[in-house]
Amino acid sequence: MEGWINLYKPKGISSSKATLILKPLVWPNKIGHCGTLDLEAHGVLPVAIGNATKFVDLVSNQRKKYFFTVQFGACTDTGDSAGKYVETTNIIPSNEDMCKVCDRFLGTITQTPSKFSAIKINGQRAYKLARSEQEFEMPSRQVHIYCLKLVACGEGWASYEVECSKGTYVRSLAEQMASCLQSLGFVIDLERLSVGKFCANSALSLDLFKCPHPSALVNLKSNLLNLEFALDDILVLSIAESDAQKIAYGSSIDAPCSDDNSVCVKYNGKIVAIGLVKDKRFIPKKVFNNNLNLKEDSLDVDYTRKES
Repeated sequence: MEGWINLYKPKGISSSKATLILKPLVWPNKIGHCGTLDLEAHGVLPVAIGNATKFVDLVSNQRKKYFFTVQFGACTDTGDSAGKYVETTNIIPSNEDMCKVCDRFLGTITQTPSKFSAIKINGQRAYKLARSEQEFEMPSRQVHIYCLKLVACGEGWASYEVECSKGTYVRSLAEQMASCLQSLGFVIDLERLSVGKFCANSALSLDLFKCPHPSALVNLKSNLLNLEFALDDILVLSIAESDAQKIAYGSSIDAPCSDDNSVCVKYNGKIVAIGLVKDKRFIPKKVFNNNLNLKEDSLDVDYTRKES
């Protein structure tokens, strides 16, 4: 079993726990998810099964869209309505200013995520460290905002839609926008609308996989997306058998194309490897030897070697 499940994660459950609900249905195959959603957020959570787990990093790096609503006039320690009030203000931006502020956050911006985020600090989730009152520093990061627009607004609140790069922390963005308006703000609703090709309007409820095992397994198999679903925007190269054999052992091969960080190579219509092209050479990063029917099962591993 291999492929993707476009899962809709509800509020109140972590991304890991949501994925674990599907794990008994796919055992002994591997399972993983792309792009962690915080506990109080809901929306698209792509789940990878079998060989699709080798594409998790690739999918996680794709653009994401979110819908979020900001309550102005206060801030909380978590950046959302689940936290405790830290500060309040009587300064509430006008509807016009709520709209104009969007243009000021387009392009590359610097963020310092909340200590109550799901970001890992030395292998531990930041929110777990924060709740146990441990002292630690959150590193700043640069992210890219491709599109930010006002969807609706009212007295003291505004809803926005944002398209952004990997690593964008929407609750921090809401706080930054409020600060830019000389106010305070926190998120009262956060929904992930898409991760690359995975969209909320076609995502599956977690309840489909909580029913008795036979029914849940039928639901999973009937909704399993094929391995290549997430690769439509990635350059694909078809190769000869001799080149496929070289890749099977981690060697690079000639590639008649310009440099690209995400390339998929196929032999006989099946994915052989994903990697990058540099100086007209394809350098494999993850290899799928089971698609070559090789005898050396031990070769079905991730390769990170670069040729000098």
